[in-house]
Formats: sequence, structure tokens, C-alpha cells
Amino acid sequence: MKVYFNTQGRIRRLVPEDSTVQGDHNASEVEAFADFDLTQYFATITLKRSDGVVLGPFQMTPVLEDGTTTIIGHTYLLTSTDTASSGALEITVKYDIYQYDAELNETIPVYTKATGMIVAQIDRAVVGQDNTIINIQYRLLALEKDVAAMQVAYDEITVSATEPTPKPAGHIWFKIL
Repeated sequence: MKVYFNTQGRIRRLVPEDSTVQGDHNASEVEAFADFDLTQYFATITLKRSDGVVLGPFQMTPVLEDGTTTIIGHTYLLTSTDTASSGALEITVKYDIYQYDAELNETIPVYTKATGMIVAQIDRAVVGQDNTIINIQYRLLALEKDVAAMQVAYDEITVSATEPTPKPAGHIWFKIL
């Protein structure tokens, strides 16, 4: 499902793949695109199932323009937990701008651009094994594509919870949270 937002955050166009959204073995992707500049925004998605369970907000994965580092949209792969209840699935995408607050010693949202809510229909609940591994694989592939698009050669790529010191030239580091 693809949704396009105008500059005010209202739904400009919705392109559902079909009228039914299901997860797990028929994993569906929610793709959000906007007419405003996305570079400064951190996109999240919140889901409300028909049984009243609210899930999220979850971070959405940025979509880069081919061969560049320009963000053109964001994606989220629905899990079986997201689609575990048949009926309406309310989907809300939110764009936030964060800033570091020295007094609180943390990063806080300073501006939120709310968007229109999308409702998808879950015909048959998907219960069972979650597709978390598929979601992780999807995000890793997107990350590999983003690194390749940087058009910079790196001799070494490190993924760890702590930042390596010293960082030699030609070295890129990704932090695991």
C-alpha cells in the first residue's frame, strides 16, 4: 500500500495493492511519500487493530532516491502481530523533528507534522509465527543499498553497540541499539 501526503500532511493519493492487507506469509509493506522535504524528519508509524490494541510508534525505514542519499519516502513491513485481528487496521504516519536538549540531556521532539489516517481491511487474521526476521532482513538489505548509494569506498564496516576508537580513514560504523 502506498500513501502520498501533500505539503500540509493530508492524504493526496492512496494506492492500495488490493482491499486486503495481511501479514506474515503475505507480508504487506506500507510506503509513505510526501510533497514536503523529508530530510529533516524522523518518520514513525502507529497502528490500531480492530480489537483496540495500539501498536507503535515504530520507526519507518527511509527510501532513498536511486544513486543518491536523498530521502524520498519511508516504508514499514507489517508483522503478524500487526495483523493478528481481522477488521479495520488504522494506520497513522507521523513526521517528527528532534533536537538535543542540554538541560534534560536527551533528544526531544520539537515539531510534529501529523498526517491523515489510513484504514486498511484485514479479511483474515494472521496468527502464528511472526515475520520479525523477514523485517530485519528487509531493513539490512535497505541499509546495504543505502551504503552502496553513498558512492564512498569503505575499507571496513563495523556494526556494534559501542563506537570504535580510534576510527581509521575508510572506516564506517553503525550503532546497534
